[in-house]
Amino acid sequence: DPEYKLSVEWIDAKQRIDEAQRQWKQTHSRVLLVCGSARNDGTCPGEMSKTYRLCEIAGDVLRQADIEVDLLDLSLLTSEYGRKIHPCKGCASTAMPLCHWPCSCYPNHSLNQANDWMAEIYERLTAAHGVIFITPV
Repeated sequence: DPEYKLSVEWIDAKQRIDEAQRQWKQTHSRVLLVCGSARNDGTCPGEMSKTYRLCEIAGDVLRQADIEVDLLDLSLLTSEYGRKIHPCKGCASTAMPLCHWPCSCYPNHSLNQANDWMAEIYERLTAAHGVIFITPV
């Protein structure tokens, strides 16, 4: 619907994604390291997860190879107040045209589903030439 007014937050996220795409074309090599552990020193005082330590080792190796590293630490979801990722609503299963990049399901202010961290993560994924997921077993 061309008359539908998009959220300013969605428009801002889309503009940042477009800028990340332009930067992607201009950078040498960039890897997004994703730390998939839910533990960190904020959720388990005095302890750092082995997964995070592996991310640091991988980052050091990549930097030695002259590759830019961006670390996405998903444990922040468990330790930072207000940090959240809303679930996919599965729009593609009912109508493929409703599902597009970036997701327009959020923000949904009527359901208090705003400030989705995915808006930033989309940008970081777009800027990366490669993605490495490091997760606990």
